[in-house]
Amino acid sequence: MTKVDEIQKGLAHRPFDAKSEAHQKFLKSLWQKIAYIKWRYPFMIFDNYPS
Repeated sequence: MTKVDEIQKGLAHRPFDAKSEAHQKFLKSLWQKIAYIKWRYPFMIFDNYPS
């Protein structure tokens, strides 16, 4: 559940500069975490994440 909480906080995060390299890395990492959780637990649904 810690990882799910981390993902939910990441999805709620609003960047100062959405086009910055740091934010793009953050998003890539977040999408990878979501993909892993969805692979392990296919019933999980994350808001703001394309299915």
